[in-house]
Amino acid sequence: MAHQVNGSRVEWNPTAARLRELTEQMPNAAVTEFGNVAVKARVDSRSTRSTCLVEDFANSRGQTITRAGYDRVAAIPGVDDIEILQPRRLYARQGRMDEHEAMAARLKRERREFLNSFPGLDESLVKSLG
Repeated sequence: MAHQVNGSRVEWNPTAARLRELTEQMPNAAVTEFGNVAVKARVDSRSTRSTCLVEDFANSRGQTITRAGYDRVAAIPGVDDIEILQPRRLYARQGRMDEHEAMAARLKRERREFLNSFPGLDESLVKSLG
């Protein structure tokens, strides 16, 4: 089923600066002490049903699962393979740590270059990438 958006105004592929400007105008947005924009999202019934918190104890209220329960679910083939969330484990198991380290170094370099494109950004943020 196709959906059509009928907005009074549409901006296609805004620049990073324009996107930030628009985001800062949102009533649920706030600029953090580090100069980032944090947007609080309202959890609705659809996202609630698909969200589960892993906790160390079972007597919590709400949608929780114990660590042991999570481990049982994660062990089921095709269900939330832990290596998807922790690719370092996958690369280590496959004996490809050199490839993983090279990829991580490339990503850090690209992130540093991207962050350096923002004038006035606190240098400690860039340095935190290592």
